[in-house]
Amino acid sequence: MRRVLPPLTIVVVSLLAAWAMILSHDPPGSEATVDLRTWAEVVVAEPRSTTLRVETQGTVEPRMEADLVAEVGGRVVDVSPVLEAGGFFGAADVLVRIDDRDYHNALARARAARDRARSELRVRNKARDRIASLSKQGLASDSTFDDASSAAQIAAANLAEAEAAVAKAELDLERSVIAAPFAGRVRDRHVGVGQFVLPGSRLARIYATDVAEVRLPLSVDDLVFLELPLAYSATSSTIPAPAATLRAEVAGRELAWQARIVRTEGALDPMTRDVVAVAQVEDPFGVKAGAAQAAPLAPGLFVRAEIVGRRVDGVFELPASAYRAGRGLMVVDGEDRLRIRDVRVLRQDARRVFVAGGIEAGERVVVSAVESPIEGMEMRVEVRADGALAKKRVEEPS
Repeated sequence: MRRVLPPLTIVVVSLLAAWAMILSHDPPGSEATVDLRTWAEVVVAEPRSTTLRVETQGTVEPRMEADLVAEVGGRVVDVSPVLEAGGFFGAADVLVRIDDRDYHNALARARAARDRARSELRVRNKARDRIASLSKQGLASDSTFDDASSAAQIAAANLAEAEAAVAKAELDLERSVIAAPFAGRVRDRHVGVGQFVLPGSRLARIYATDVAEVRLPLSVDDLVFLELPLAYSATSSTIPAPAATLRAEVAGRELAWQARIVRTEGALDPMTRDVVAVAQVEDPFGVKAGAAQAAPLAPGLFVRAEIVGRRVDGVFELPASAYRAGRGLMVVDGEDRLRIRDVRVLRQDARRVFVAGGIEAGERVVVSAVESPIEGMEMRVEVRADGALAKKRVEEPS
């Protein structure tokens, strides 16, 4: 009996252990089912009225830039303190003075020569008139009268020449004082006090600060969205100048300036087939408003531009990721099955795609990547919270 007890004990313990293992498992059908449907993120398509915007970029340039050039020669006796790189000046401000003593002397000589010519002309005219009277009385020959008339004409020509010399001397004297042709800023300076300059010498490089311009490349399709003709000028067209916003990051801050498209350049770029639109910004340095209150839009600054285009109704504005080139849009229908739609794209940029037809209001459009999409495949979706779209999760089956 003692030899039988250990094996029986072992058998009983084994059976109890097996029964405990069976009881510890869930009954059939209680395990969570695995959802094999393809997951995707969607947005609900809602038509709305929207204003199309064209995005481009360009570099700021001054409206006008010129070399300040000496028109007469001489020694420089004075240079304005503002004539330094970065200096601001107003229209008609005196920037450089050239020694004018020689020009004062030249003007005095020219005026003296003019006075002599006037006196000579009076003498010659009186002589001609006297000989004309004698000729009528038969006391002077015709040849004598002709000589007197010729002398009077020569004197008149000498007076005209002398008066022109006076005008030139006055102009040279005036040109010894070099004033700013417009309000602007100095890019660089090439002259100093004591330097001798010749006519045509470059004194400084200056540019206007009243208006800044940005050349913005646009495709011909972009012009359609902006409703601009290929040859556009705000000064001669009845079409209002489109508004634009320029943006740039300066010293870690995002700055913005309001601009207007004032014209398009006259020819397409032969390499890109783009047309260049010119945007203008008034008072880019804040000179009129106070420089401390304005962000400077300096030449050479690279800016991004957003141009306001025409307004359209009934358009679906979707994230750019919704549109697949060559495939169109992917839509999840009411039975959670994938449908691939060929749609009419009105416009697409880096962030958005505007669809004018091919989908209906309330349809769910896929905006996430779907690997190997097949028409009719079952989908498990999540609605993205974009703007007014409320985010909700689809309950997974238990």
